[in-house]
Amino acid sequence: MPMDNNGQALLTFTELAQLLRVSRSTAGRMQREKLLPPSIIVGRRKRWRRLDVDKWLEQQQEGN
Repeated sequence: MPMDNNGQALLTFTELAQLLRVSRSTAGRMQREKLLPPSIIVGRRKRWRRLDVDKWLEQQQEGN
């Protein structure tokens, strides 16, 4: 798992889907519908900061 300049873990799309326990196609639908946390661009690839994903998950839980 790569790190950003702050030493934070960066997740690939596949890792994000695995963390959320959804298929890649479901994660793709969620991304198209803007239901995922914000991503950053590293080179030509999207990555998700693990800390951002964890915060997003907490917010999802609080909303239910």
